[in-house]
Amino acid sequence: MKKLYYLLFLVIPFCTLAQPTVQQSDEPVIGLAWVTGIDPNYASPITAGGANQTWDYSALQFVDTGGALFLDVEGTPYQTTFPNANLTVHDVVKDEWTYFHTTTTGVYVSGIDSAGTNLVFNPEWLYMPVPFTYLDSRTSTARIQIDTNFMGTPARAVRTFKDDFNADGWGTLKVPGNTFT
Repeated sequence: MKKLYYLLFLVIPFCTLAQPTVQQSDEPVIGLAWVTGIDPNYASPITAGGANQTWDYSALQFVDTGGALFLDVEGTPYQTTFPNANLTVHDVVKDEWTYFHTTTTGVYVSGIDSAGTNLVFNPEWLYMPVPFTYLDSRTSTARIQIDTNFMGTPARAVRTFKDDFNADGWGTLKVPGNTFT
């Protein structure tokens, strides 16, 4: 269920009126904020995609909330570690900075600093493809490499992320307190 909320609230802030095409003008900007809600008790199936659908999740119960505020990278602690980034989000609870790079092809995660540990994506991790419209699909691969010492022996850990984006529907989304058309 957390995946459903994560997906819904990841996409909602960037879709002006849930338009069928997500464009570069829908990318986040400095000062954009959104709030997420989590209902761990939701158990119904997610309805199918398609053209002009209505997804009614207005009965969800927000048990936990979160959110994000996009900030200017200038003056942040790790701006030189992520030179392509032009936006960042700071999670003060986790002491975590996520750095984003917006382009004509999408929004990418350049890297993350979590309590002083830098994770640099090379290539960058696609967060939101643009332009992206109904029936489009896109695959993206990103990776991080961590070089360290393990018991006195140099070690390298590589993590690869492969994401498939599929725009299998468009229409109206109803959530508690709002409807996106």
